[in-house]
Amino acid sequence: MKKIQVIAHRAATHPATEHTLAAYDWFVEKGVNFIELDVRQSADGVFFVFRDEDLLRMTGLNRPFHDTDSSLIRTLDTGRDYPEESAHQRIPLLEEVLDRYADKISFYFDVKEGTDDDALISLLKNFKVREDSFFWFEDTDQEWRFYHKYPYMRIKKNVENFSDMDKILRRYRPDIVESGYEKCCGILGDFCRRRSIQLMIHENEFREDDSLIRNPSGISYLNTKEPVKWAEFLS
Repeated sequence: MKKIQVIAHRAATHPATEHTLAAYDWFVEKGVNFIELDVRQSADGVFFVFRDEDLLRMTGLNRPFHDTDSSLIRTLDTGRDYPEESAHQRIPLLEEVLDRYADKISFYFDVKEGTDDDALISLLKNFKVREDSFFWFEDTDQEWRFYHKYPYMRIKKNVENFSDMDKILRRYRPDIVESGYEKCCGILGDFCRRRSIQLMIHENEFREDDSLIRNPSGISYLNTKEPVKWAEFLS
């Protein structure tokens, strides 16, 4: 039976700030399979890995990310509330993340609204990103354009029910569908498996039971905020 691949949702982990090199190092060391990379661009077009629309929560600076130059972003500390070994962490450039980890782990690119996807693909071509890496788009229109411009890139789609899946397939076939565990075990999961669409479930918290192993229902990915615990449990 193929092992479920564990994805670090928001690249969040207890010993280090989310979306930092310290967090990514921890995931690689502990055998996590994928890192979710929230991709944003600065005012001067530089790609960073950062989740929020503004810088307030993570850095204390009340300013929109897309209106801030990369030179200022690089000075900000996101590790203020963490132990000394994880303090003084900077918001990583996407380029440095790819350079450091592309040969070690796969990526789930969460492409935020307003991101230049042509420039993004141009950057990715400079690195040997693993073929099982994939994309999700905040902007559905951008997702549609991306699908037709880059049909060789894998796309994930969030789906709530069978009716949603039927509507999506009238436009295109995603490579991965993310939904709840029960739905992936039911009619939605059967529908996707018959069409060779991979299934992803989301489990925010670690729960020590073996239902995912006893009844995986063809699930390929587990997206979670507790990736290290799940990776150890499912290994």
